[in-house]
Amino acid sequence: MPGAAAPRYSPPDLPAVAKNQLDVLSVEIAQNNLADAAKRIDSLLKDSPDGLIASDDAAASSTGGMISLQTWIEQLPEAQRTALTREYRVQFEDAASRSVRQLAERKSVEPAQFLAIARRYPFAPAATDAIVAAARRSAELGDTTGAANLFSLARARGWKDKSTDAPTSQPTNSYSGPLPFQVPWFANLLSDGSPTSNASAATLQEERLMPVTNGGVVYMSTSRGAMAVKEESVAPLWQVTPGDDAPPNSPRPVSRGASFAPALLCDDQGAARIVVVRQMGATGEYELRAMRASDGKRLWSTDHSPDLRGLTIASNPALAGRYVYALGVDIGEQAGRLVMLAFDVTNGRVLWRSEIGSVARRGSGRFTRSRDPVLDASDPWQNLSSPAVDADSVYIAPNCGAVVAVDRFAGHLRWIRPYVTTTVNPITEPAAVQRRAANVRVRELPSTGIPRASVFRWNTTPVRVGDDMLVVAPQDSDRVFAFSSRSGKQLWHTDSLAQATLFGAAGKLVFLSDRSIIALDIEKLDAAWTWDGGAVGPATLSATNASPQILVPTAGGLVTLSASDGAVVSTSTGVPDLAGIAKSETIRTAMQETGALDLLVNEDKPANQPNTPPPTPKKRNR
Repeated sequence: MPGAAAPRYSPPDLPAVAKNQLDVLSVEIAQNNLADAAKRIDSLLKDSPDGLIASDDAAASSTGGMISLQTWIEQLPEAQRTALTREYRVQFEDAASRSVRQLAERKSVEPAQFLAIARRYPFAPAATDAIVAAARRSAELGDTTGAANLFSLARARGWKDKSTDAPTSQPTNSYSGPLPFQVPWFANLLSDGSPTSNASAATLQEERLMPVTNGGVVYMSTSRGAMAVKEESVAPLWQVTPGDDAPPNSPRPVSRGASFAPALLCDDQGAARIVVVRQMGATGEYELRAMRASDGKRLWSTDHSPDLRGLTIASNPALAGRYVYALGVDIGEQAGRLVMLAFDVTNGRVLWRSEIGSVARRGSGRFTRSRDPVLDASDPWQNLSSPAVDADSVYIAPNCGAVVAVDRFAGHLRWIRPYVTTTVNPITEPAAVQRRAANVRVRELPSTGIPRASVFRWNTTPVRVGDDMLVVAPQDSDRVFAFSSRSGKQLWHTDSLAQATLFGAAGKLVFLSDRSIIALDIEKLDAAWTWDGGAVGPATLSATNASPQILVPTAGGLVTLSASDGAVVSTSTGVPDLAGIAKSETIRTAMQETGALDLLVNEDKPANQPNTPPPTPKKRNR
């Protein structure tokens, strides 16, 4: 086998839009021949609504980057879009308006059906009417989040809303989100060992549990069960243990350990109502299960869904209003076929599925180099963090050398952007150096001798920041990348944060963590501040208070930092103390039965009490 891993990702088999068609269209628009240009766009959207186009970004096209026809149209300059709108009003407004009216008269209409009209007639004024109709239908279905996203999209197109937005709920002192806590696997992952050593390989294969908290309740799940606990309670609020659908006892193939992060559906007051988890079923494949947050009663599961036959759920779930998003994979002998999935959170029904490509599977043969835990894994897409959901898009980086964006309401592909998984040699590959985006130097590279440190990242969920930026820190590349969220164009990357995990953004800052916390300014492309207080568990970003804060578990207790400058602040975060909760013998027994105790509780460390004064953050200014 060669010394370097070959590219493994292949885009989906969707129709390609002929370049000459786009060239002619560009000429027609440039020459103000808008009547013919409008007809050509309409013809392309009718014949190839999901057509793919090679990216006009030089770096992307050289590595197989693609955008959808719809995305290409959305990138047209504003002046051209305005001119085409006038022509569309003449040629297609009647047909578009009629389609919206006819659909509105039907019962049991999905928001995606209205959005299909907006996609079909993108420059017709009725396209905005279709988006507004989709928003109102979302509200009728109880999806206030989806309705808000779609109303915002309509406003961006010039819609004048006569109604008044409902007042948002006020922040409370009760933190809601991923639980910051001291955890054994964190220290093991960041032990400065090589990912190819036997000890690190064993650590990488361990499961990682990522509990979440809401209203003082901690929700946790494993491959075998789930439970909810609360401070000052001597017993779990509820516990779900394996029944007839318990996972098999046979050993699983060697791979990077699974992570288990419950996703919560909260009501308009912020209280958790539904918990969705990824667990292993009786067949040994992963599925999604939804439970009532109050008592753990099973609401639905995907194990018998005819729409998922042959698929295993490869990522943790992400929730946005009515929608549950996850990556499914159809595992073949030679490749795994990647399918983005959206489910109805109330009943588990598949709302849409979208083919986003395939990944070649590695064999188990001998290597002429150290075996890489991700690049050489048979199934690198397995055991992923949740996708990222923002506005009308879903983003995922499935550890296969590419980032993918799809429409969140209908699943249509927006763009595919490959990235390099190995560092480019400027001597042997000068052309590659010339075409790559800016390399941001954030801090000195660690001198650990680690051949590749990104395998230690515990979370791969992309993060949206600013007006048009998506930041990604995958496990198959030591780099942190920034892309245009609208087109997928690469904006910059850094090689300086190989071991750091991306965990949030606020304003113009993105936050990454290993044992330190780094705030990266996306405008200055430099570290705004760093904190070196010694994290002993995953840090989290809290928007509970008026100003965003970062919660960092340390050996001395929970430290709260201001997200804007890294200063230590004293605040009541309302974060439950998991180690303290686990002192109850009844709860410890329940955690042991669920398989969570050894993975969550460090017996040798004190409970996670707040705010032992840590070092002052370091600021860097250029």
